[in-house]
Amino acid sequence: MANGDLRHRIARREDLAAITVLMDAAIAELQKPFLDDAQIRSSRSIMGLDTQLVDDVFDGIGRLAL
Repeated sequence: MANGDLRHRIARREDLAAITVLMDAAIAELQKPFLDDAQIRSSRSIMGLDTQLVDDVFDGIGRLAL
C-alpha cells in the first residue's frame, strides 16, 4: 500500500487472530485520552471481536450468505 491504495475484503475465520491483535491494540491505545487504566481494563469485558458475525457472513461452503 505504498501508493496509498486501500483494499478491503470480507473477513474470514483465518483472519481472526490478526484482527484480535489489532483490536487489542486499539482498545489499549485509542481509549487513553478518555479512560484511565482501570476503565480500559474493564472495557475489555464488553469490547472485542464478534466472531459469530464473521462466521455468519459465509454459508459454510465459502459463499457469501446474502
